[in-house]
Amino acid sequence: MSDEQKIQRNYYAIIPANVRYDRDLIPSSKLLYGEITALCNEKGFCWAKTQYFQDLYGGSRVSIQKWLKSLEANGYISREVIYKENSKEVDKRVIRIVNTPDKEKLATPLTKVNTPSKEKLTENNTSNNTINEEEDINIKEIYTKVSVLYEENNDDGRKLLQVYHYLKNANVYIDDIRKIIEFLYENTQYLNTQCIITQHKACVFQAKTDEGLFDYAKFFLNGLQIRYKNQLLENIETTDQFNKAFGIKELPKIPMHNWLEGEKT
Repeated sequence: MSDEQKIQRNYYAIIPANVRYDRDLIPSSKLLYGEITALCNEKGFCWAKTQYFQDLYGGSRVSIQKWLKSLEANGYISREVIYKENSKEVDKRVIRIVNTPDKEKLATPLTKVNTPSKEKLTENNTSNNTINEEEDINIKEIYTKVSVLYEENNDDGRKLLQVYHYLKNANVYIDDIRKIIEFLYENTQYLNTQCIITQHKACVFQAKTDEGLFDYAKFFLNGLQIRYKNQLLENIETTDQFNKAFGIKELPKIPMHNWLEGEKT
């Protein structure tokens, strides 16, 4: 039986006040912290993989990694890669709960600092590079969709680009933005300012509730379709109204495929 199959959860998750009210944490990472406490055994650690949390919450790999990184960066968990004996093959990735001191104390330098091994640094760098590569792929896929409409001098292409910038500036994860852009590319009737902005605000509100928000793209697109259907047809906005609402005065005049092919512009 694999370690993943042996994972046993306690009935209760513990989310202490310092975690619940920490404004530096990504909201969804707080619930993830509670899940980690439920998974940790009496020794205070667990070895759940990213895929386990993906299956549990329905989030993307990039989203789960960002939640974990948020907890680690703020001192609530530590992660360690354990290799098989006399090998560079990963045996398991251990997550430990850290008894967090006050943030003021975190600023005090420690007398002794344990330097991580080269193997661990390599693993961390590989993980970061993988995330960056995934983000680059997502961005290229987004611009591929935009460029198809953009080069046809289609207003929908410009609108799609505006939606991308709007969500990017709102710090929406790039993987979620890609899913939204792909849907809007196939269903351009939903390119409606009021519906898009209102639904994004609904997502932000949902993330702050006890239930949380585990799949931004899914929640956004489901709500967007409902809002659009409920909106009176005579209120469909013009392109000028759309552009004014997003506040983007000028857009690139170059064909997007040049950027994708790496040509100098």
